[in-house]
Amino acid sequence: MITLSSLSSKQLKRAAEIQERIEALHLELAALLGKPAPAVATAVIEEAPEAAKAGRKAGRRGGRRNFTAEGLARIRAGQARRWAKVRAEKEKKAKAGRKG
Repeated sequence: MITLSSLSSKQLKRAAEIQERIEALHLELAALLGKPAPAVATAVIEEAPEAAKAGRKAGRRGGRRNFTAEGLARIRAGQARRWAKVRAEKEKKAKAGRKG
């Protein structure tokens, strides 16, 4: 099994792009079928090792901050909704242009 830490940054970026496309397609399909958008899997967020946590000073955050899986899912869902809205408006304009 491949772990996230064994992938290059280019591979991780590509995987993220593919995941976003999949989520957008799920939303588009749900919109076509008139169903609510399905819950989609989100990326695994790794916790900092305990050794790294122990070295931190009280009251100060060090290192890189991570999103919770729930927060990341909300952000992705919101972005997918915004893009779906943009595509719908673009399609409306294209249809209106063809009629006239």
